[in-house]
Amino acid sequence: MVCALLRLGVLATAATAIPTLIWRRVGGKPLSYAVLLVGIGALVGCDVLRLVDAMVPAGSPWAVLAEGRFSLETAGFALVFGGFLALMENVRRSKVRERREATDANARAEEARLHKAKLEAILNGAADYCIFTCDLAGRLTSYSSGGARVLGWKPEEVVARKTIEIFRPPDHPLTVAEAFSTVRTEGRFEAELPMVRKDGAHIAVLLTLTPLAGPDGCMDGYVAVAKDVSEMRAAREALRHERDFVRGIIETSGLFIVGVSAVDGRITLFNHGAERISGYRRDEVLGRPYAEVFMDEAGRQRVEGLLEGFRTGAREPVGQYESALLTKDGRPRSLFWTYSASADEDGRVTFVVGFGQDVTEQRQMQESLQAAKQELEEANRALSRLATTDYLTGLVNRRQADLLLEREIARARRQCTPVSVVMMDLDHFKAINDTRGHEVGDLCLRHVAEMLRTRLRGTDIVARYGGEEFLVVLPGTEPGQAALLADQIRRCIQATPVQYEGESIPLSLSAGVAVFELHRGTLPDTLVRWADEAMYCAKNLGGNRVVVWDDMREGNVEPSLTSTQQAQELRRRVESLGRHNRHVFLRNLYQMIDAVEARNPYTEGHSRNVARYAAAIARGLGMADDEVAIISRAAMLQDLGKAAIPCEAIWKDEPLSKSDWALVCQHPAASVKILGRIGFLHREVHLIRHHHERPDGRGYPDGLAGEAIPPGSRIMAVAEALDAMTRDRPHRPALALPDALDQLRGGAFKQFDRNAVEAAIAEAARTGDWPLARSPAPAGASDAS
Repeated sequence: MVCALLRLGVLATAATAIPTLIWRRVGGKPLSYAVLLVGIGALVGCDVLRLVDAMVPAGSPWAVLAEGRFSLETAGFALVFGGFLALMENVRRSKVRERREATDANARAEEARLHKAKLEAILNGAADYCIFTCDLAGRLTSYSSGGARVLGWKPEEVVARKTIEIFRPPDHPLTVAEAFSTVRTEGRFEAELPMVRKDGAHIAVLLTLTPLAGPDGCMDGYVAVAKDVSEMRAAREALRHERDFVRGIIETSGLFIVGVSAVDGRITLFNHGAERISGYRRDEVLGRPYAEVFMDEAGRQRVEGLLEGFRTGAREPVGQYESALLTKDGRPRSLFWTYSASADEDGRVTFVVGFGQDVTEQRQMQESLQAAKQELEEANRALSRLATTDYLTGLVNRRQADLLLEREIARARRQCTPVSVVMMDLDHFKAINDTRGHEVGDLCLRHVAEMLRTRLRGTDIVARYGGEEFLVVLPGTEPGQAALLADQIRRCIQATPVQYEGESIPLSLSAGVAVFELHRGTLPDTLVRWADEAMYCAKNLGGNRVVVWDDMREGNVEPSLTSTQQAQELRRRVESLGRHNRHVFLRNLYQMIDAVEARNPYTEGHSRNVARYAAAIARGLGMADDEVAIISRAAMLQDLGKAAIPCEAIWKDEPLSKSDWALVCQHPAASVKILGRIGFLHREVHLIRHHHERPDGRGYPDGLAGEAIPPGSRIMAVAEALDAMTRDRPHRPALALPDALDQLRGGAFKQFDRNAVEAAIAEAARTGDWPLARSPAPAGASDAS
């Protein structure tokens, strides 16, 4: 019985303690515990029945009840076993669920770690950005590594240590609280503003603030992204300055600048220069087709073809051309265009800008220059004729005849052919001049010249060789043929008197013939001298006849007087006449220069003053008299080429334009071209060409420097500058002589020859002033003074 009680106590304890312990340790479903408790309860009931059975007598109702304990015990064990199995299954499932939850938790943790690592990598990889978070009070809770570059602070220096206020400049009007308020009300704050770096420097940043939500979805902080835009702002500012600069250039440029859409040809850009040239205001043309505004019908077709070429790629995107456009008042203007076409990403031309230079005045100047050039060429031809032609008879003059004779003799040497020369002189011509006057004498000379011209071949040379002397050169003609031709001319002149006011004036001439023969090697001047001696022989024989020099030499005619003292004196007189003709030529040329300069009060007497200055400087340098004369003549003639330049291009109240200066720089070459055919001025011509050269090589026309410039040209440069400075000019008054000399001294070594300047200063110091009134006239022109 004791055992039964003990067993009952154990079961009762197990029924209460074991389920409680298992529930607390491993958990499980309540149904499993209920089955287990029922089974244990059945076992306890079975033991109670067993105890009752032991305590009550047999046959008692309790004994009958105790007999059913075996079935109850079996059921109890079955329930305990079933409950235990169910409980174990619950435990297993619970462990599986816990492991799955643990795995899920680990996966979520790993995912969170990776996400955090990625986020940190992204944030730290944005080196140009400072990304940080802060709480609602502004205290920093995170800070990207890019902040060290942008703001200078490291993460460990600011996280949980500083507030966002450390980045705000003290004097900035926007407070942190205002920025936070904008985020709370609008959900975002973005502005470009200054921030303070750790080193105290201020930088421009683009700051973006957004709200940071907490686990409960409520905002518990802010996320800030700060990008350093200092360089961007500087670039933007530079771009703005550049844009303003380009706009300023476009607007202030004198060029006609226009932008046109390549699609429809409408004007999109029109600057102030275009307004000035065209007469249109900007608002009158913007949006209108360029061709419609500025072109006639033919011009519209050209513009359309140009735009079509851009659209199809047939025309180069950059180029130049010249065209005319119509201004608002209908006047045409010539413009030289430089254009550039812009294309989009697909290579299609969408915009064309043109830079037009108004060349209307330039073209007009070119036309004027062309007209002046033609006038200059005509004047050159006239001067060439004057230099090579006798002004009275129209025949070639003595100088040209000598050159042509040399050419014919050179040809005769090459071809082994004879050349005959005939010297003719009118008999008693002085008496005609004395009794009837020079007008009749000139008429007689023209009559003889015409007779010679019409009775000789086109290859023959006829020249007026002196006062009443004529030289005829007959290429390929033997002396006998030449004598026969000369006699025919003599007879014709004798038979054809000159008619003057109803009166017949008989003429006769004497002629001498000489021939060039290769074996003699005769020189041209010797051949002329022989013909001259034969002509004098004819005169000594009574005139009106022809004498061949070979016959005279061989004694076939009466002796001539060519070798007598009287003949030599006559030859000297003839040579003097030639010099007199040269003098007359210079006198006429000087008078023409005086007339040209007299057209303007600023230039009257300029060339004569320059000639006098140059002569004085040359004498001061110790030059010989013949050199002084050459320099004086060159100085007198140096500005002859300016006669072809319009006065309005030189004498202005303002500095010369480039086109005017280009004309002025051409006058030395023009003077040389005019005078180049005059043989006796060849040395003067050389000085004239270089009288505007400078020692520093910056002169014109050839850019000579230093000693390469002829000394006479250097002297002329100083003389001309001195006269120019001491004269009134439209844009300035005249300088006093001391001031002008100071200017010369300042330009020595660069603009003027030092020796010439010193000589000019010394001459002024010696005389106290320039003695122009006592200086001689330019060489060869005393009669014209």
